[in-house]
Amino acid sequence: PPSIIMIVYGVSANVSIAQLFIAGVIPGVLLASLFSGYLIVWALANPGLVPAAQERTTLAQKLHASRHLIPVVSLIALVLGGIYTGIATATEAAALGVGGALILAKIEGSLDWERFKEGLVAACRVYCMIGLILAGAAFLTLAMGFIGLPRHLAEFIGALQLSPFALMLLLIVFFIVLGCFLDGISMVVLTIAVLLPTVEAAGFDLIWFGI
Repeated sequence: PPSIIMIVYGVSANVSIAQLFIAGVIPGVLLASLFSGYLIVWALANPGLVPAAQERTTLAQKLHASRHLIPVVSLIALVLGGIYTGIATATEAAALGVGGALILAKIEGSLDWERFKEGLVAACRVYCMIGLILAGAAFLTLAMGFIGLPRHLAEFIGALQLSPFALMLLLIVFFIVLGCFLDGISMVVLTIAVLLPTVEAAGFDLIWFGI
């Protein structure tokens, strides 16, 4: 699942990040299936552009070729397993993931001082950006709370007497249009404070609304 956006939504909406992750499994599998289905259809429609298989490989050869991928998948399973078994919180599991990634990079021989510094700088850039967005969203939420915008919007939408299905359809169209101009994280932090009262009043579960 798109974990960074889920974490931002979980913090903004004050819901469980672990529950968001597990709820994102089915949509994640659905998206992967759609991508794979598109590739299959495209390959069937354009057989001349698909590289021919040179030789068949045995299971042992496939496992040997996957030797760099299996540790990464194992690390993901370790992080998510730590969350869902209750051994670690989401924050502790993140630290576990960072430590495991460093160990794997050292074992693979791809970790040196320069790459380590590049990784630190990249991480600082990403999370400083997210931190600034969240700080701006907190200020925006406070300002909108003072002027009563969320309450007025909830009352306006309630006066329209939309069914839950119509309301969700309207929100989907709204987010599709907004997605033409903003990235996912910005959309979440800018709209959640305004929309949550309306969504809660309509009886939607906040976990599934986030998904």
